[in-house]
Amino acid sequence: CVPRIAAPSASAPPLRPQLEIRDLELVLALAAAGSTASAASVLHLTQSAVSRALGQAEERVGVPLFERSARGLAATVAGQRLLAGAPAILQQLHELERAVAAP
Repeated sequence: CVPRIAAPSASAPPLRPQLEIRDLELVLALAAAGSTASAASVLHLTQSAVSRALGQAEERVGVPLFERSARGLAATVAGQRLLAGAPAILQQLHELERAVAAP
């Protein structure tokens, strides 16, 4: 017997994403820069802060987003999925903000 999962009711609160906007921006910067040191320079943060922020983002999603090596960073499959979707999400948010601010 397979348990059935009830569909959310109309009054149920929407699901809250675990990732934050800054996580998306961080992952994009890391992928573009290839290392935490280079991303730190672009983001105007310390390398330690970038490494810590990446660890927190990975903790929020529950999977590694980058493989770390002496040669730098390489996106994992999960990281590649996030990188594929992040630009569209950030663009949609930007467009929404512009629409809300429009007279």
